Amino acid sequence: MLGNASAKPKTGLIRSFIRWFDSDYLPEGAEVLRNTPKAVDWPRCIPFIILHLGCLGVIWVGASPLAVWLAVGLYFFRMFAITGFFHRYFSHKSYSTTRFFQFIMLIATITNIPMSPKINTHLWLMVFGGVTSAG
Repeated sequence: MLGNASAKPKTGLIRSFIRWFDSDYLPEGAEVLRNTPKAVDWPRCIPFIILHLGCLGVIWVGASPLAVWLAVGLYFFRMFAITGFFHRYFSHKSYSTTRFFQFIMLIATITNIPMSPKINTHLWLMVFGGVTSAG
């Protein structure tokens, strides 16, 4: 065990910034995190808050029918990518396909999930590098 289980994990803007890119960054150890009450790490929410507030910009710039239909189409494509590709194929191996289409499915899946680069790398290795499980 890396840290004292009774200690409280340190907080701060720099640590939150590091965890934007590496969600597993916790030098005190996982046991410390498990023993702390659940709470929102607001500094880690900043990018998502800015992204969602940016959608209000449509009030000033307007939206064309093409933009609305494109947004709806991309939403449904991304949801299908998550359920049809990521879940059904990569989790259950419900069907078989070629390596090229696995690559296409992987790209479609990881471009719409806000994950750490570590998880994206693991998915890449799981499909193309011989890793046998997602855990």
